[in-house]
Amino acid sequence: MMAERRSAVVGAPVGRDAAVATIRARVEEVAFRAPGGALLLTGPLGIGRSTVLERARDALRDNYDVVVAHAICMPGAPLFAPLRALLGAGADDLLPPPSDQARPDDYALLHRLYRHVAVLAAERPVVLMVDDAHYCDVATARWLDFLLRRAAGLPLLVVLALPSGEHGVGDVRFTDLDGAIHTTLVHLAPLSAEEIAEFIAQELGIQPDDELVAVCMELTAGNAMMMRGLLTRLRAEGLQAEDLAAGTSASDVARVGSEWAIACTETWLSVQSEPIRQYATGVALLDDAASPDVIAALFGMSTAVASAARAALVYFRVLAPSGVEFRTEPVRDSLLAALDPAEMAALRVRAARLLADLGRPDEEIARQLVAVPTPAEPWMLSALSGAARSAASAGTPEVAVEYLRRVLDAVPDQVDTRVELAMVLAQTDPAAALTAFTEALAGIAEPVVKASLAVRYAMVALGARRSAHSVSVILDALTGLPADADADLRVLVDLTALVLGFGNLRTTAEAVVRGRATAAPAGRTTSERRLAHQLARTEMLSGGSPRRALELIGLGADRRIEPHDWWDVYPGIVLHFAGDPGAALALLDTALTDTSRRGDAWSHYLTLVARASLRLDTGELADAEADAEHALGVVEAAGWKVNNAWARTVVDAARVRRDGNGAAAQWLPDSGGEPRSVLEYGIEMIGRGRELVAAGDCEGALEVLLRCGRELDAMSVRNPVLVPWWLDATTLLADLGRPADAVDLVERGAEWAASWDTTAARGYALLAQGLITSDRARADVLEAAVGELTRSGARLYEVEARTVLGHTLLAEGREKPARRHFRTAVDLAVRCGDLSAAAAARSGLMRAGGRMPGLTAAPANMLTGSERRVAVLAAEGRTNREIAAALFVTVRTVESHLSNAYRKLGVQTRTGLVGHLG
Repeated sequence: MMAERRSAVVGAPVGRDAAVATIRARVEEVAFRAPGGALLLTGPLGIGRSTVLERARDALRDNYDVVVAHAICMPGAPLFAPLRALLGAGADDLLPPPSDQARPDDYALLHRLYRHVAVLAAERPVVLMVDDAHYCDVATARWLDFLLRRAAGLPLLVVLALPSGEHGVGDVRFTDLDGAIHTTLVHLAPLSAEEIAEFIAQELGIQPDDELVAVCMELTAGNAMMMRGLLTRLRAEGLQAEDLAAGTSASDVARVGSEWAIACTETWLSVQSEPIRQYATGVALLDDAASPDVIAALFGMSTAVASAARAALVYFRVLAPSGVEFRTEPVRDSLLAALDPAEMAALRVRAARLLADLGRPDEEIARQLVAVPTPAEPWMLSALSGAARSAASAGTPEVAVEYLRRVLDAVPDQVDTRVELAMVLAQTDPAAALTAFTEALAGIAEPVVKASLAVRYAMVALGARRSAHSVSVILDALTGLPADADADLRVLVDLTALVLGFGNLRTTAEAVVRGRATAAPAGRTTSERRLAHQLARTEMLSGGSPRRALELIGLGADRRIEPHDWWDVYPGIVLHFAGDPGAALALLDTALTDTSRRGDAWSHYLTLVARASLRLDTGELADAEADAEHALGVVEAAGWKVNNAWARTVVDAARVRRDGNGAAAQWLPDSGGEPRSVLEYGIEMIGRGRELVAAGDCEGALEVLLRCGRELDAMSVRNPVLVPWWLDATTLLADLGRPADAVDLVERGAEWAASWDTTAARGYALLAQGLITSDRARADVLEAAVGELTRSGARLYEVEARTVLGHTLLAEGREKPARRHFRTAVDLAVRCGDLSAAAAARSGLMRAGGRMPGLTAAPANMLTGSERRVAVLAAEGRTNREIAAALFVTVRTVESHLSNAYRKLGVQTRTGLVGHLG
């Protein structure tokens, strides 16, 4: 891979002052009668050993009264050739003619040469410099060894330059000197980034920027010879100094340099011995399974030969120091492309069989078999299946899918493998998973097995928002179960049918009927408790009894043993709307902590969206947006192909309230009946209505809300607080001066609230009644509404009630209590982040004679939800990597959000965040 060696200085003389100084210091020691000896100068080929020797030689000749001799060893040179260069003209009188076959261990000859040097050293210190000493012939090496073992009493220093990793006569003999005599070791390290910059400046006359230096460091690893070769190639490609100085050509340098490095490697490999080329091919095939013993067995060579080949490939920078990966990935592709396809397949099969015989992991074997056209032998299929299970457990489902598809190519009718494929696909591509499930179900006749698989299919369909068709699949499975089927399986199928039914607007009405007809289970098992939660969901949707819903949520809770996961979303939502939002939030918080600890990203995602929805309902707009954006980040980081419309809807709804003009929302296109839950649908429709109001289209907003009401009524959904469309519609009609048109809505809301008797329901009903009441009872009704809403925690509707009450009191001439309600409404709205509602309440306050500065968003309110979430964790002292792990997002996402938070808050450090986040 290295360019041809130059006898002159290699590369610009930078970064080697310390090595030259060490040689000079050692010469000074010898000159003052310190023991003579050796100095070994080592480092990779091209690192600059010749540079150091030549600089040291010149410095010694110019500044010291010493004898300096310099020789370069060459492979294949005659005996004593370097020694003749060291001794100069005097060599002819001491050495036999080159044509003579002198014995390298002739003692008389060795002693005569030693005496000659001793005489020279008696006059003044002697420095002998031998470059590329590993190429030293056996005779010269024997004499230098003879000399050095007698050098302690002489003012003599022998400097030997040896490239680390190279082998030869000199390398074997001289590396044993350390410890035997006074030996100084100097190892030349690669050039640093600063030294590379100096190198470029000297060679090109420019000051390179950091990006160019980084690219050169990556391509050359700080090797001076390679730097010179790279700059030569860049000039040949037409990149001039002025181009590089402009600071815009780093990408061109990377491209040209990569091509040059690959070409150098390929050229080097083409002239190497067969074992070296075979070892490189083995690494290309085996990846991290490559080792000298495996590759030796694969190609029929000895382990010693394989080890030597590996050392050569590492030394010449074809392989990384680990010996199992190439420094430049295209080299792997080039080696594999050079193989005939049939040869490649045979080699992979041989490698896979060898790895299997050695008892290596299935993953290593499968990496070979996955590229074989027909891996049909039983041991091959077993290895592929085992590797797929390992990959799925390791969090690389896409690899598992590849292995399982190869198994199915060989045995298409293997139902267990198709089920396994479907379960793995569910993590990354739910649509493809459903196809695999459908194919697997078609091959199963046994009712119990089919029902079990149908449950798995249904859960994936729920995540993919394709629950409509799966409802019929699960109901068919339920119908087909024999009377003596396992009771827990029947409960599981019942449970699944309800979960699916409630996950689709088109099947919600049928699911409500089914839930009403289902008897409450005992709550002894996990499935029974989850079925009870779905029956509580039935009560909630239909607007039945909140007390009954809470009883069903608590059924069997004391016997719970399962971990917290996405199933906790359902009881959490019911608890919230049944009048216990504190318990709901505690449950979801616990689930989030548990799923984060276990690394259950899917459950974490769904729980985040659920908590975001509940926070939106209580007016925690910033936190709701943060949770929903965090959920979107989890999906992005995991690379899932899932429909994340629910999270997107919460983000948009929160932004409509926070932004005040509707411009912040980016609603997904109207789904036209696409499967979704009632809660998600309600959040979107109310959000769209508020967006239209902000845009001045109150009639359009009214139509959206009334359409929502008609559709929910058709689904038998009559809960007054789950989707309070009727209350928003009443507010609009009152604002439009049409309170009479809202009478029916108010009566219906009151009826629903009487059934679903919670503080929020009572507060909503009283607020609606107060909006259309025109007599003196109006203030009393609104006072009662404020009381109920305050106790319920429905802060956004409390803001509305207090604002309307303030205007009512003001109209009655009661300015002081009016100001109190206006001021409380402003404070509440600001805390929620609803600046539009705050502005409306402040306007009323000013009319009532109150004073208040103009509203301005606090810096923390300028943060998006995700930015706030990251900033809070950063302020707690967590690192970016810890935040990314905790939030299931990428480190890059964390860095981006944190940078934005710093800018918006005007701080520069994590400690600066403290005190800015409220």
